[in-house]
Amino acid sequence: MKKISKTAAATTALFSGMVLGINSNKSVHADTVSSNPVQTVSNGEQSANVAAAQTQLSKANNAVNTAQSKVDQQQNVVNGAANNLTSAQKILKDEQTEEQNANDLVKQATAQGIQNAKEQVDEQQQTVQKAQSSMNDLKKQLANAQTKENAAQQKVDEATSKRDLNQQAVDAAKDNLTNAENVLNDSDQAKQEAIQKLTNAKSEVDNTTNSINEQNNTIKQIQNEKERLQSGLIKTQQDAVAAKQQLASSQASAQNAQSALTKAQNEVNATQHQIDNLNNQLNNINKIELPTGYAKALTNYMLGSYFPSDEEREKLSDAIETTIYNNPNNFSGYKSDKADQAVKVDVNNLDEQTVKNLSIFAASVINQVRSDFSKDIDQAHFKTESVMVTPNSVKAMMKLIREGYNEANWDAFGEGKSHNSNYLDKFHGYSGENMSSRGCKGIATLDDLKATIYYSIEDYLFRDAGSAWGHAENILYGETTMGASLDKYGWNHIDFFDDYNETDKYYTENPYEIPDSAKLTSQLSEAKSSLAATTTARDKAQMAYNAAINDENNTQQKLTEVENNIKKQSATLNNLEAELKNASGKKDDLQVQLNNAQKAVLQAQTNLDLFNASVPTKKANVKQAQEKLTEAIKTLEPAQADLDSALGALSQAKNDVATKTKALNAQQQLLNQAQEKLVTLKQKLTDLQNAPQKLAEAQKGVEKAQLAVENAKVDLEKAQQHLSALKQELVAAQEKQKIQQTAYDKITKEAIKRQGIIKYVDAQRETLARIANRATANLTDWRIKENSLGLAKGGSDSVSQDKPAEQVALPQTGNRESIAAIALGAVAAMFGLSLAKKREY
Repeated sequence: MKKISKTAAATTALFSGMVLGINSNKSVHADTVSSNPVQTVSNGEQSANVAAAQTQLSKANNAVNTAQSKVDQQQNVVNGAANNLTSAQKILKDEQTEEQNANDLVKQATAQGIQNAKEQVDEQQQTVQKAQSSMNDLKKQLANAQTKENAAQQKVDEATSKRDLNQQAVDAAKDNLTNAENVLNDSDQAKQEAIQKLTNAKSEVDNTTNSINEQNNTIKQIQNEKERLQSGLIKTQQDAVAAKQQLASSQASAQNAQSALTKAQNEVNATQHQIDNLNNQLNNINKIELPTGYAKALTNYMLGSYFPSDEEREKLSDAIETTIYNNPNNFSGYKSDKADQAVKVDVNNLDEQTVKNLSIFAASVINQVRSDFSKDIDQAHFKTESVMVTPNSVKAMMKLIREGYNEANWDAFGEGKSHNSNYLDKFHGYSGENMSSRGCKGIATLDDLKATIYYSIEDYLFRDAGSAWGHAENILYGETTMGASLDKYGWNHIDFFDDYNETDKYYTENPYEIPDSAKLTSQLSEAKSSLAATTTARDKAQMAYNAAINDENNTQQKLTEVENNIKKQSATLNNLEAELKNASGKKDDLQVQLNNAQKAVLQAQTNLDLFNASVPTKKANVKQAQEKLTEAIKTLEPAQADLDSALGALSQAKNDVATKTKALNAQQQLLNQAQEKLVTLKQKLTDLQNAPQKLAEAQKGVEKAQLAVENAKVDLEKAQQHLSALKQELVAAQEKQKIQQTAYDKITKEAIKRQGIIKYVDAQRETLARIANRATANLTDWRIKENSLGLAKGGSDSVSQDKPAEQVALPQTGNRESIAAIALGAVAAMFGLSLAKKREY
């Protein structure tokens, strides 16, 4: 509907009023112009339009963001599926390599091949035995050589000691000879030296005695400290035993916590796997979303259809279609199944398994629709129940199609035909049939047949106005036992059956399990709740495990500290033992030094006494000293020879040990190589003997890996398909966003343009108001002047008494007032015409 703009009309009227006002001698002022309500209306309308466009644009933007988020999430799923496929392919490659190796092994696993392998094992065992025998011989030889080396070393030690003693005897004999000669010569210097030696020897005895006493005190202190540390070590060792027991307890607790954590994590993994399976089932299940308001509109129609008014029924039917066409996004479409796509069937001869599959598929879609429908209706008037498929309903469906349509050559969509009612009415338990011209002929896939059933159910629900929504009523309220199939003409049928009494359970016996999205959703919700619980339990187990590990670590740290203390205390004790040994050795040395000093005192005293002997005695002493020196030298020479011989024997013994050690190491390497080869040959023999089993295991591994690869490919393909669909949704959302953006920009631009026009009109109104005020003032001045002139010419008597008073002041042709009025009218007309444009809504 078109309307002229109120703003333009009001402006034109305003200008006309101004012209009439001048001609009627009425003043018009700017402040008498009313406020413009049109501007307020236009601004409000424009704001509403802009706000509405902004709302639509925001919705489009949100839709794009949501679609993009879904695409990103699904891309991650695709990436994960691709990684899983890569991993599965690598495993398959490894398994195929194992299979090839097993095949090669089977080829070698002939009777001769196995015999050869046995002989090789026997030969290698003999080689190992020989190598081991040689190894044992070399060990004995090395042991003998080491024994000889030890004996040679002992002889060297003994010869060295003997040589040293003889050397000391020679040195002492030399000193005695020198002293005897000095005494014979009666040397004062020698006597003084003898006196000094005696004094020094006595002083050495005194000093050494003091040192021995001090050393005894040191030994006692070390012994006391040793006893104290030994007591501390015993206590620390007891602490170590307790710490080890505590560590064992902590380790047991940690192991229990680890087991509990592993169990909890396994439960989380199992629950997550269940959730993944349920999500996968839900993602692959075919659903038909009911438009908002559909259930209420359909039930209204069914209730209203009992009234005789055709017009009322038509309105109710239109209401149903309105809910459908106002919700076009509810038609999500059929989801194909790759496994079903691989199953080829003959539509003219469907077997029982195929009819069962089709019936269960149809039932799953119908149950989902009935469940959603029941949530939005009053169950007091209409009650929906889930349908079932049983072995007997499948058999009945096959019989109904075979006898009622195929063998009867009944083309339901042929000329003048529909349901084979004569046959159906006599069929035991039959209660209703939906039939669709959607179908397949000849050879088709199971997926094709399910698709025809899916879209037929959509037709029954959303395109059934021509059948008074009777097909929809069957789908939503039909009996609870059903079957689905196709006849030889390719038309698909959904038939409902009923036992009709409580005791006859023919059709309802042994129902098959029907995939149920609501049930799956409920199971998913329960699984998610279970996951939350198991996750919480896992987290608690993790905390307990962490606490147990911390306790174990702390206990281990404590034990380590205790063991370190034991090491420190043991090291200190060892040091004390060494100090005590050194102190005792030093005391022994001092004791020897004391004995030597005491002997030196006696010898010095003897040497000093010799100075008082007679000359013959002194000469005899010199001769005796010379004889002892000669005897000592003679004794030293064989002792040195024995030492040199012992050193030579020791060198040979060491060389022999080195040679035999080298030979033993070389033989050990040969033995190791022989043993490794024997292990390899034995494994080869075992592999040959178990070749068929290994090949079977390898083949199973390949089959399992191939299945994993195929599943991974299917998962990836599904993920990619879903991603492609989400990308299409994203593109559609982006296109809609683009459209909404364009509309918003257009509306905003128009609003800005209209706002400019309104400002322009307001400015012109103000201008015209100022012109009107000035014109009024000028006319008043002119009128005064004209009246003055009229009175001067004729006075008051010249005015016609029979004319209306207002006519007296009307301007005449040629008057200035007339000219001004005409000019003002022209201006008003000009602005009036420029503003009197139409605006359509």
